[in-house]
Amino acid sequence: MRTEYYKTDDLIVNESFISWVLEPQNDKSDYWENYLKEDNNKSLQVEKAKALVIKVNTAKVSPAKDQKDKILENINSEITSGNNSEPSAINWSLIRKIAAMFVFVICAYILVNTSDKNQFKTGFNEMQTIYLPDGSQVVLNSNSTFEFADNWEGSLDREVWLQGEAYFNVRKGNPKTGKKFVVYTDDLNVTVLGTQFNVNTHEETTDVVLEEGQINVEYTAADKVESKYFTMLPGQKTRFNSVANKYQISEVNTSVYTSWKDGTIVFDGTPLSELKNVIENNYGYQVIFEREELLSKKLDGKIDNPNLATLLSTLETIFNLQIEKRGKQIIITE
Repeated sequence: MRTEYYKTDDLIVNESFISWVLEPQNDKSDYWENYLKEDNNKSLQVEKAKALVIKVNTAKVSPAKDQKDKILENINSEITSGNNSEPSAINWSLIRKIAAMFVFVICAYILVNTSDKNQFKTGFNEMQTIYLPDGSQVVLNSNSTFEFADNWEGSLDREVWLQGEAYFNVRKGNPKTGKKFVVYTDDLNVTVLGTQFNVNTHEETTDVVLEEGQINVEYTAADKVESKYFTMLPGQKTRFNSVANKYQISEVNTSVYTSWKDGTIVFDGTPLSELKNVIENNYGYQVIFEREELLSKKLDGKIDNPNLATLLSTLETIFNLQIEKRGKQIIITE
């Protein structure tokens, strides 16, 4: 019989789950073991929740006194409020459990929001290479933010967070530990043991391009409850639209999407609409085409060590265009 699907937030406040994590030898129920066996896709939420429960249980963190007092005050208010009917017997044991759970949740909130992270930011027309504790390498593109947790020595997965665009060269994890490398974006979780891939969240869609290895991409289903995932192979690009909650996989020339890390831009039947996005995201200018038909024109070739002046000069020459800069706008006409 299929059990309910729990999100990470649900699990960390589930008393049965907490008991299973902290005292597995005393847990006589097979519920959580069976829960995991039903669907391998549940493992990510369960592992994240287990790690958080263990952190809260062992970390030297507690709510401030005024937070504790507020919790007890609210609970007491709920008990004593209401109509003037005869009060029923109060189950103080249950009340203490509820209070303890509230304190646990606040501890989790404090821990999550005060945990140390290494953060890197790039401005327009700037790139940065980041070396992670496991030997993995990340090249962060312009106008992007990247974070990773301070402590990778424990049993947790290697977790990083990205807003913008980055190229990942991930060192393979130790098969004995099974520690995965997980990239979190607002729309997707990209999970891998060792590979090379590019993630771009600049637009309304999130693009993932895989050069080597194999990755699993996780997303939240349309019902906003269950998670789903699909697998990508080398040479594939996934474009995920969070509004429609749909993804599209296509075979691509990966260098078109990854050559930026080497200081080169490759065009392979690339429409000017995509070059427009590159200029806006990497250089901070708004690009306005006089006629929308120009956006469908396609470009082939390669530009080494590109800068904004070189890109605009190339467009002018190849397509016989007139380009004018007005403040932070670039106006393109025929």
